[in-house]
Amino acid sequence: MATISMGKRRRFYSITTKSDRMTPLIRIVAWTAAAFLLFLQQNRIILLQHQEQQDEQLSTVTVSNKTAPETETTEHQMKKPRIYQWPDISTDDVQNLTRSWWKPTILSRPKDWWYVHSYNLYQEGLLYVKTPKAASSTMAGITLRIAHRHGKDIPQEEVQESSSSSDKKVSHERIPETTINPCNSRQYHGLSYDYIDRNHTQSFLFATIRDPAQRAISDVFYRRSNQQLEYNETQILETLQEGVFLLSHRLTHIKVQGYQLAYLTMREKEEDNHDVDDDDKDEEEPSIDVSQLSRETTKQHIADVLNEYDFLLLVERMDESLVVLQFLLDLDTDDLLHIYSKSAGNYAMLIVKETCHRIQPPIVSDTTMRYLSSSDWHNRHYGDYLLHAAINASLDRTIADIGPERFQKALATFRQRMVLAQERCQAHAYFPCSSSGENQLKLSEESCYNRDWGCGYPCLDRLSESNSH
Repeated sequence: MATISMGKRRRFYSITTKSDRMTPLIRIVAWTAAAFLLFLQQNRIILLQHQEQQDEQLSTVTVSNKTAPETETTEHQMKKPRIYQWPDISTDDVQNLTRSWWKPTILSRPKDWWYVHSYNLYQEGLLYVKTPKAASSTMAGITLRIAHRHGKDIPQEEVQESSSSSDKKVSHERIPETTINPCNSRQYHGLSYDYIDRNHTQSFLFATIRDPAQRAISDVFYRRSNQQLEYNETQILETLQEGVFLLSHRLTHIKVQGYQLAYLTMREKEEDNHDVDDDDKDEEEPSIDVSQLSRETTKQHIADVLNEYDFLLLVERMDESLVVLQFLLDLDTDDLLHIYSKSAGNYAMLIVKETCHRIQPPIVSDTTMRYLSSSDWHNRHYGDYLLHAAINASLDRTIADIGPERFQKALATFRQRMVLAQERCQAHAYFPCSSSGENQLKLSEESCYNRDWGCGYPCLDRLSESNSH
């Protein structure tokens, strides 16, 4: 889904005539045509409004000519294409990496695939790699919705026994009273190499990827919001240039040209990284100029990722990606419904302190924008940009294999249901923090699967039930 931002502008079609040269009939026809064109344009705006509300999918980045405080009114939106090519990313490279995810093996899996009795959270079931600031909370909620709607009823004591023996690092979502057991799923900010030994016939591995610059800016501001730090453009620029966490994140065990590529790679940890003393965990690793790494090696990493994953969703085309997921897993449209989560300028909860803090809307100076458009930035993130382009092309190929007419019909249905879901359930979705920053954690526990994931699901379930009747 390439979101088209209409801003505050609307086109008004007008016809200027000279009354002494136009008959009343022609004048009526002319004004009727103008009114009809205006009607079409206004309805186009309405149909696109729900797409513009998705923060993590397409966060708004604004530009100012000076360092601005958090409350300052921004000057203008960043004019940056959502999906684009850098000169040194060749069409041949993209085409060589492009694949179609449409394959019968996914649809022919056994009926009991949704539930795995061993409850092995590492190797079976729905495995979502939660890439930070790439629609991760939204996708985690959708993953849990799929899991709960396709779970099988089993004795409650079996669920409790299997859950208690699971890895302590995994945070289990709350199981609603109306759902005895969700299908097996895992979603957290962990790295994909945990799934290197997954059972390919009993699992579905997927992840989301976002434009590298948009993701990085969103990550920087979200982290600063979490740390309750004031906006400092100089520090933000330095963070982007040094890549303190973008390129040398202590979780990313392998150094490649791109944060997301490192996050999604299926290669195992280097042996000397397996055992790390607690005192050394936060020590900065030796710096490495990733821009000088072999691009052929980077291309091989990308090919490995595309071949290992069952599907990769593109944040900038989230609606289309979700509908492809619907076809791949043979889902119902309502399995994918969700209420829009954290938007720039809203509030999020610090889990440890259980306090709400405001998410700073990204404000980027012209200097930072120039850096994000520089060859230095691109070279450091070459792998992410090529991966992004390959996924975009792969999405097109998959849609072509599904059948354009069949796909467009399903996409239109999904978007209609999403508009209805926002209208009916937005007011009944209680996130841990209210829109004014008040703590409503207790209320959210009855509305969300876990944290701020899948909030509003009881209302969405009622909406689905009414539709089935």
